[in-house]
Amino acid sequence: MSETSIAMKPPAPLSAFCKYLDNNTDAQAQVKEATCASHIIQLAKLNGFEITISDLRSWSRELKATYFPWSEKGDQWRRDFFL
Repeated sequence: MSETSIAMKPPAPLSAFCKYLDNNTDAQAQVKEATCASHIIQLAKLNGFEITISDLRSWSRELKATYFPWSEKGDQWRRDFFL
């Protein structure tokens, strides 16, 4: 199997933050209320997760949980969220 055929995985801190969110309804509500990516980055940092806006933006297409602000709002809305 070549390296290019191996599926990419999100960075470990982003995966860990998502697992944290899956089990914390208060944090989910805070993420859902975020009006920009930096709010999500700050929330992650306050809870011990060092994620970057670049990683969040790159993986946002795969982050489909209903607590993400772009959930069910379409690709254009998601892209605009990161501007």
